[in-house]
Amino acid sequence: MKSVTILYRRTRSEMPAFRDEIDEAVNEGVEIVPLVAPLEVNVKGKDGKLSGVTLIRNSLGPVDASGRRSPAPIKGSEYKLALDTLIVAAGEETAAAELLGRAVNLSAGCVAANPSTCMTSMRGVFAGGDASRGPGTVVNALADGRNAAECMDRFLAGGNPAREFRPSMPSVHVEAAPRPDRDEEAPPRAKPKTLSLKQRLGGFKEVEKALSEADARREAGRCLRCDLEFPGSGEDEEVCNAVGTEKS
Repeated sequence: MKSVTILYRRTRSEMPAFRDEIDEAVNEGVEIVPLVAPLEVNVKGKDGKLSGVTLIRNSLGPVDASGRRSPAPIKGSEYKLALDTLIVAAGEETAAAELLGRAVNLSAGCVAANPSTCMTSMRGVFAGGDASRGPGTVVNALADGRNAAECMDRFLAGGNPAREFRPSMPSVHVEAAPRPDRDEEAPPRAKPKTLSLKQRLGGFKEVEKALSEADARREAGRCLRCDLEFPGSGEDEEVCNAVGTEKS
């Protein structure tokens, strides 16, 4: 693939993505074309091979329900963009009612499922991911899939589908990080190393590497240990009062 272009109907500042992910995409050579919307997919030949897409330019109007300014098409600004591969990445939602009708309970347009077992109101029917959560991440969907599979296995075996949790105590004692002075500037957040552009292009190697042990320890030291107490100093009560809790 010679080039990659992202066509977006709003501006870059309204894109629903992390800033660093947008920056990394641009660094890798992806072109972002803002304020455009597709009108028609163009094909050619008897086999209907994709040749491009017809676009129209947008301007930003009033703020809509999403909290962002709504895109409005500009008449007479249509133009064609040649391409050979088109990936549609528009927001979608689960047609739960059309898919299952009244067979299971719904909640806010999604399939209502027990968060612990992923089982719906119909015994033996499980749901997870976007179907029950609404728009979410791939990680959440994968976690639901794994949890649902385990619960299904227990259910089919005639047991309780709910997962049995057994508390475990840590095997290694970690000393609390020294508490910095109030006037001391907090250390900067650790940044993991990444592959160079040359290494990451044209492959699927992991771009962002794990933190080194030293960086991980330093990063952990930036965390507020809410379980710390400072006998006699009164600082533990001060922290509890600040967050609205009682000292145990």
